[in-house]
Amino acid sequence: MTQLALQLQTFNGVGIITMNGRLDAFTARQLHHAVQTQLHQGVQRIILHTEQVQFGSIAGVRTMLQLQQQARSRGGDLLLVSPSRPLMQVLTLTEANRLLKIYPTLNEAVSILFIGAYAS
Repeated sequence: MTQLALQLQTFNGVGIITMNGRLDAFTARQLHHAVQTQLHQGVQRIILHTEQVQFGSIAGVRTMLQLQQQARSRGGDLLLVSPSRPLMQVLTLTEANRLLKIYPTLNEAVSILFIGAYAS
């Protein structure tokens, strides 16, 4: 059985979801539900902290791309932070790394979101 642990935090209107485990066709539903919940609660800027993702599948990447589109359609955005090596391999193979905004640190991603929020 595959597992994905999600830890949700909100910091000054930014949703931060820390992921630990496998992101595959089964666990992508958990991620989808977590982000949808944040969006329905009015959190439009979301960061996925992916350093502890031990496995990434195409289904998981597809879910991230869909969630990014949904966040953007609400005037927000979805960013990735510190993708693990296995996840980065799938992102690169699928060329999703060209579509998703990826940052090396959580601090940098939060800063980018705040600068964007104040610039709008």
